[in-house]
Formats: sequence, structure tokens, C-alpha cells
Amino acid sequence: MTQAPILFDAVIINAGVVDILHRQRVDKTGRGIQDLGDVNDPIDFDFIHQWSPMEKVLSSPDDNGNRNGTLYPPVLLTAGNKDDSVNYSQSLKMAAALQYAASRPGKATGMGTHLRIISNLGHGGNISAKQKAAVELERWLWSVWMGRLLQASGICIGFVDTLFRTPAQNKPVEHLDF
Repeated sequence: MTQAPILFDAVIINAGVVDILHRQRVDKTGRGIQDLGDVNDPIDFDFIHQWSPMEKVLSSPDDNGNRNGTLYPPVLLTAGNKDDSVNYSQSLKMAAALQYAASRPGKATGMGTHLRIISNLGHGGNISAKQKAAVELERWLWSVWMGRLLQASGICIGFVDTLFRTPAQNKPVEHLDF
């Protein structure tokens, strides 16, 4: 999403590791170093800095040195406040960074950034089936809501239609049973 925002109409980030440069300060266990690199190693640091989602949002000023200037798609960030693998502060910081990047005096700021912190949710989804269904329904409804807004604004044609078609038959779904 931060590498090429134009490719996305809307994005849901669930417990995303988005602040790669600072994750080792929060997570003292060393998890992820083998996969993502070690920010204390100068070679890894330079590589991480180039692609870290948080850094992309924060460090892309326009030609005048003003705020980012990039229009990001609507984003729903979700995280659990009991997640010991990806601290929910990652989602909080990304939401703030996206809102800051989008804020331009006197200009439209797009469809917005939405944040949902789920109480008592860890990384493995350790909540009841009823709570899990409610979380998934909320994400689905956000997708439908964003799709309709995007379609109404002419940004996205056919997004909502795709949500209501069965993959096998590519026909509209007449009703949904939950």
C-alpha cells in the first residue's frame, strides 16, 4: 500500500508490522529479526529504511518539503490490545501517520483512515467464535461501505458488485445467511 498506493482501492491491515525501524524497541524477544532484518546492523537498517511502511508515509515530502502529498487509499487498521507478537501501538502510529500525511490545508483528504483496537485479543485470535464473527462482520461491512463510497465517487467501478457475486457462477448473490 505504501509502495504503490494507486494500486489499491481500499486496504485492511490486521495486526500489521508497519513500523519496522522501531519494532525491536517494543519487542525485546528478537522475533522477526531473521525475517525482517536487524535495525542495529547498518546494512539491514538502510534496506529496512527504504521499504518500511511507516517510513514511506512519514518521509515522502513533496517538492516544497511539505507533508507527504501522496493520496493513500482508505485504510482500516485492526489490532488486539493483548497481542504479544505485534504490539497494537504499530496500528496506532500508522493511523496517525496516514492521517497526518493526508491532512492538507484547504484540500480534500480522501476517504480516511479508520482504526479498531479489539479488547482482549491476542495475535492468535484467542476470542470466542461469537466475538470473532463480530470482528469479521465489522471488517466485511467496512469493505462494503468503502466500496459503495468509492463506486459513488467514480473511483472504483464494480468493486461492490464483485463482493456480491459467487466465484463459481459469477452471479449476484440474492441473500446471505449468517
